[in-house]
Amino acid sequence: MRELDYEDLLDHISLVFQKTFLTRGSVLENIRMNSGATLEQVREAARLAQIDDFIQSLPQGYETKVGTFGSRFSGGERQRIAIARAILKNAPILILDEATSAADPENQVEIDRAIENLCRGKTVVIVAHRLGAIKLCDKVAVVENNTITCCGTHEEVLEKNEYYRRAWADYRAARAIAYSVEGGVQHA
Repeated sequence: MRELDYEDLLDHISLVFQKTFLTRGSVLENIRMNSGATLEQVREAARLAQIDDFIQSLPQGYETKVGTFGSRFSGGERQRIAIARAILKNAPILILDEATSAADPENQVEIDRAIENLCRGKTVVIVAHRLGAIKLCDKVAVVENNTITCCGTHEEVLEKNEYYRRAWADYRAARAIAYSVEGGVQHA
């Protein structure tokens, strides 16, 4: 069996973090990230990441400068740029570290679609505190006190692990909260 060195390993992994890293360069440069991809390849990745229409609406399109840490864009827009970068890289292993937690409500649907496109045909590791995404996973690993204490399908872990059962119950209870407002009931 061939041994992978650090560089080989990085070539086989794409990462999408909660806090998206963008350079001051153009949107094109931020998606391309030294890959040598053509504009059409970048645009196809952006289409799959649900961000091409937004980029095209910018005054300078793909040549628009991102600004310091992507300050010109919302969290969801920055996230979709990072997802486009990962789609373009097309690595077989994908790590999503709280990748949707910074999403604003306006961008959540687009981010969900983008992540669905990104995950096709990949081995995906999702690190998440928002449990909604967990139910879609083939396997769930519960980490307690820096140790994996249970692993299995959502249903298996729900049955076997008290910590996960409480977390799932809290998640469902939070999703069901309704606030009473003058003139009627508003749901969270």
